[in-house]
Amino acid sequence: MGEVKKVKRKRFNFKKLLILLLFLYIIGYTGYYLFNLPIKNIVITGTTYLTDYEVITAAKIKNYPAIFKIGSKTIAKRLKKLDLVKDVKVTKNLKGILTIKIMENKLLFINKSKNLLVLENGQEIDSSNYLGVSTLINYVPSDLYQELITSLAKVDYNILYSISEIEYSQYIGSTGEVIDNERFLLRMADDNTVYINLANITKLNKYQQIVSSLEDKGILYLDSKDSENFVFITYESLNPNEE
Repeated sequence: MGEVKKVKRKRFNFKKLLILLLFLYIIGYTGYYLFNLPIKNIVITGTTYLTDYEVITAAKIKNYPAIFKIGSKTIAKRLKKLDLVKDVKVTKNLKGILTIKIMENKLLFINKSKNLLVLENGQEIDSSNYLGVSTLINYVPSDLYQELITSLAKVDYNILYSISEIEYSQYIGSTGEVIDNERFLLRMADDNTVYINLANITKLNKYQQIVSSLEDKGILYLDSKDSENFVFITYESLNPNEE
């Protein structure tokens, strides 16, 4: 008779099973917890004119839904439908904090003839809710109007919002000829007056630096072809009939 081989039976490892089940439970519970984790805090940054309520309402998160059930791209897409929103970035973390970082469109001016607020993207919206924005007080030819919008969009926020009025003001020579048809007069909140043309519009970004060196109020000419120098005439030195 042949030899009888003894077969060793493997014992059921109950301990390993418990560890596996515990591991699966932890993974499942963690997934369930994260999937149902409500928004605990909403942090909104970068806004000047938009209120938190407007942002939260537009994003459709007033009821603080589960933070990972709603996608960041979905929230961003909803917010970009707001007129004032130029760009938006949405981030989340495991503490339930939803952060919305917004870049607003610049408010360029209120077109007095239309009573509409013009944004840097050229869009015109109702102006009734916005204070402290400069006013375009007269007519500008359509081709220059679009160029004015594009040019002012390059001006820094702090300078842009220190302009009280914008007036289209061609430079007319002594014999009546038009020397510069792209010139504008800006009445500033600090009581200075600035002449600027579209070709030199970015000189406005040096406005604060320039006026800090002046000891009086007056007229600042930034419409020269010379990119470095400027002309300044005090109001006091002007004859009564001079501008």
